[in-house]
Amino acid sequence: QVEAIPTGHTGHVKDIQYDHYGRRLATCSADAKPLIEVYDHNEQGHWHMTSEWSSHKATVNKLAWAHPQFGQILASCSDDTTIQIWEEQDTMTLTTTKWCNRATLSDTKQPVKDIAFCPNHGGLNLAAACSDGTIRIYEALDVMNLNDWALKDSFEVLGVPRCLAWNPSKFDPPMLVVGLEGDETGHAPLRIWRKAEGSQMWDMICDMEGHGHPAGCQVNDVAWAPKMGRSFHLIASVGQDMTKQLKIHRFSTRDFEAIPKPETYSPISADQMRGIWRVEWNVTGTVLASSGEEGIVRLWKSNFKGEWREVTSIPSVDVAAAAPM
Repeated sequence: QVEAIPTGHTGHVKDIQYDHYGRRLATCSADAKPLIEVYDHNEQGHWHMTSEWSSHKATVNKLAWAHPQFGQILASCSDDTTIQIWEEQDTMTLTTTKWCNRATLSDTKQPVKDIAFCPNHGGLNLAAACSDGTIRIYEALDVMNLNDWALKDSFEVLGVPRCLAWNPSKFDPPMLVVGLEGDETGHAPLRIWRKAEGSQMWDMICDMEGHGHPAGCQVNDVAWAPKMGRSFHLIASVGQDMTKQLKIHRFSTRDFEAIPKPETYSPISADQMRGIWRVEWNVTGTVLASSGEEGIVRLWKSNFKGEWREVTSIPSVDVAAAAPM
C-alpha cells in the first residue's frame, strides 16, 4: 500500500527519516526557506503533519533521530555549515507538537553533508561528514541537558565525505563507513574507520571497492546492516557508476588482517536502474531497500548462493514526479 503525503516543501525533498519505531517521519528539503517537517502515524493508519518549522539558512541536507531512550531528539545538517539539535516539547495537544533548538554545532566553514547518531549503547554521540574533509563526532555532555555538546573526536578522511554510517554491533569497537566524492580520475572511495579500544585515534582499516565514472562520481549513500547473529558484516553502497551502481560488501572484522578488500556483489539487474540515491536495511539486515530517480522502491534479498536478487518493487504514486536530488 502506497500513501501520498502532501508536504509544505517547495523544493526537492533532500531527506526522509523514520524514527526508531517507524511511527514518526521527519523531512527536509532544498526550499527557499528551509523547513523541517514532522509527521505522525495516526490510529486510522494515515500520516499527518504535527510540526513544521524554519530551521537553517541554506539547504538542509540530512536529518537523524536519536534513540528514544534519550527522548525525542532530532538533528539536522545544512549547507550553511551548521548542525542543529532539536528537542520536542509537550504542547498538551494531540494534533500538534513544538520543537525547540537546543544547540548549534559549528566547527567547520564548509557544508555538512551527512549526520548519524551512534548506536544507543555508545551514548548520545553524533557523527558529521563535513565538506572540509573531516569527520567530526560530538557528544552530549549531559543527556538531560542538550544545550551542552563537546567535540569528542575528529579525523580527516583523505577526501571530501558525502555520507557515513555507524557499525550497529555492540560487540565491535566504534566503526564508521564513509563514502567520498570522486577524485580527478572519477573514483569515489569507500573506507572503514575504527577507534580501537583504549585509543583516542581513529584509524582507517579498510579501503573498500568504491564507485567510479569517467565523467565524475560520488558515493550517494551507505548503510551498515544490523548483524543479528551473523558471523559477517554487510554494507550497502550506491554511487553514480555507469554499471554496478549498487554494491553489497560482505566481510568479517577478522578479514581486515587477512585480505585487502571485502567481498563485493553487485546485482546485475541494478545496472538498468536510473540514478540510485538511497539504500536502507530492514531491522534484521536481511532485506535491502533502494530508491532513486525512477521513482521506484526496490527490495533486494540474498539467495542460498549469496546472490542478491530483486524480490519486489514498489512504484511511487506519481513516478513521473521523481527527480534527482
